[in-house]
Amino acid sequence: MRRIASACALSILATTLGCNSRPGSVAQIAADPADLARRLMDAADVDKNGALTADEWKQTPYLATAAAECDANKDKKISPEELETRFRTAIFDPTIAVLPGECRVTRNGQPLAGAKVVFRPAPFLVDLIPSADGIVDSSGIARLQMDPNNLPANMPKIAGMIRPGYYLIQVTHDTITIPSKYNAETILGTELSPSTQLEGPIVVALEF
Repeated sequence: MRRIASACALSILATTLGCNSRPGSVAQIAADPADLARRLMDAADVDKNGALTADEWKQTPYLATAAAECDANKDKKISPEELETRFRTAIFDPTIAVLPGECRVTRNGQPLAGAKVVFRPAPFLVDLIPSADGIVDSSGIARLQMDPNNLPANMPKIAGMIRPGYYLIQVTHDTITIPSKYNAETILGTELSPSTQLEGPIVVALEF
């Protein structure tokens, strides 16, 4: 049921918030997928062999969550061409410029109410997409929001919408000390794309 509802929501978003040919629609970011692939390869290809191995993508939190989808030919490596295709067809699809930014945050399996969650763009995207943040409610859900100063042109007043992309995730709390591996030195990251949205809220599971 969740997948059906999410698919319907994305269809509505494509109609109202994407489709650059429609007057007044929200435009996708102005980015060249090939350039983005080069940026990511420069940052993550530690051994400089021209492809990302499993060891390399596991050290890149936002990529690790979508590595299987990026590795189109299933050779356990991700090539620049595969990254370019992922950017072009799945993440920066021109028909969907913003997506619901919703995540479920738990501590040892229980909702971490009151936590602040920040989605920061991956380093190679910092000049292209803005951060978004939200506060976790009693059910464990945080609805993320871009800073009003960073909203895309023609963005309607719909709460909880952020740009598709790759993000590092940071979680803090006013009264609970959360390990630095979940904030200042975060190991958390995600791809935010129409395909990830079909699974429901992004899961942020903390163990400490």
